[in-house]
Amino acid sequence: MGSSTFVPFMQLPVAHRREVIEDLLDIRIFSSMNSLIKEKIRSQKEQIKSLEISKENLKEKILMQKNFIEELENRGNANINLNKNKIIKLDGEVSTYLIENAKIEESIFKYTKEQEFVIGVEGKLEKLNNLKGKLSQKVFAITEEHKFFSENTVCPTCTQNIEEEFRLNRIENTKNKAKELQQGFKELENTIKLEQERERQFLELSKEITKLNNEISKNNTRISLNQRQIRDFEQEIQTITEQLENRNTEHKKLEEFQENLQKTFTELSNNKEKILYYDFAYSLLKDDGVKTKIIKKYLPFINQQVNRYLHMMDFYINFELDSEFNETVKSPIHEHFSYSSFSEGEKAKINLALIFTWREVARIKNSVNCNLMIFDEVFDGSLDEFGTDNFLKIIRYVIKDANVFMISHKPDLQDKFENTIKFEKKNGFTHKTEL
Repeated sequence: MGSSTFVPFMQLPVAHRREVIEDLLDIRIFSSMNSLIKEKIRSQKEQIKSLEISKENLKEKILMQKNFIEELENRGNANINLNKNKIIKLDGEVSTYLIENAKIEESIFKYTKEQEFVIGVEGKLEKLNNLKGKLSQKVFAITEEHKFFSENTVCPTCTQNIEEEFRLNRIENTKNKAKELQQGFKELENTIKLEQERERQFLELSKEITKLNNEISKNNTRISLNQRQIRDFEQEIQTITEQLENRNTEHKKLEEFQENLQKTFTELSNNKEKILYYDFAYSLLKDDGVKTKIIKKYLPFINQQVNRYLHMMDFYINFELDSEFNETVKSPIHEHFSYSSFSEGEKAKINLALIFTWREVARIKNSVNCNLMIFDEVFDGSLDEFGTDNFLKIIRYVIKDANVFMISHKPDLQDKFENTIKFEKKNGFTHKTEL
């Protein structure tokens, strides 16, 4: 333990001075324990969060299961009867559609029979119209011939006279032929009108048959829809019936959910109780918990020892560290001083007083005396002659049962110590010289 180890203490930020004191009092382990407890609290909170989610899920499952059982027991039969009534209604509609289809099929049969009497009209009309065209051509030719012989007695082409008897015979023949053709043409037109009427009847019958077939198709679609709904209702009745038969199974599921919920409540209670314990331990191990109480317990002793050793070195000030490790220094001359207000020699005395105080604290805290002290260049610094003498008195008469080693570059110190060892550097190498 050398002075260079403790000189930085007063130069450290106040927040870091606590760490030095905690190391000295062997209470830094509380921080590790606190971190461990903090992790356990985090883990417990995660478990509680997971259990809370499970609890809510189980509550929802229990409610749904109760509603399901109630649906089975209180509404199952009502739903079955309702579905049966729907099936009866749908069956009645199917029967009605089937009866309508039977009637429509009778009408279709009737219209089909009637069509047999007018079938093939289209072909006949085509032939009659062709015949009508030919008759029209003949009538036109006879009319032209009659006109020619009626108006001409001389051939307009060859300018020869046409015999009168021949001309009159031709006129008479054309008249007779024209009458015959007109009579046949009239009969043909009547026949065509009759066939056209038969064609109209055929088209009307075909249209009516098509309309009736569409009605049958619509009814068949309605029948298929009703039959599909009937199957759905029958399946629903079957499902409800099976569920009613398995009510005991559903009650067992409800009991399992309730048991799991009770277990979850128990686990939640246990975890919350653990968190209370962890929170209590966490509050004790925080900086303002047990560690602060331990530090406060030792602070009066630390301040007492520091001032004791300062007085031994003829440095009469009142040096105190508070619970936040801010220093307060009072002297007969100055009321408000800090460590930085002193000279280097006075700072050295404070540092040495702290060194001796840490040794006393370790002795009381751990019941162990520090039996080895090494001071590096204490005499080479800012201590004056009186400070040096007082320091030597302390290590000679106050520090007992300890091996003290002093390292110094200052000459003429042999008479102040029982044993001395001298080292010199020769040719770049260090050699020990016996005194």
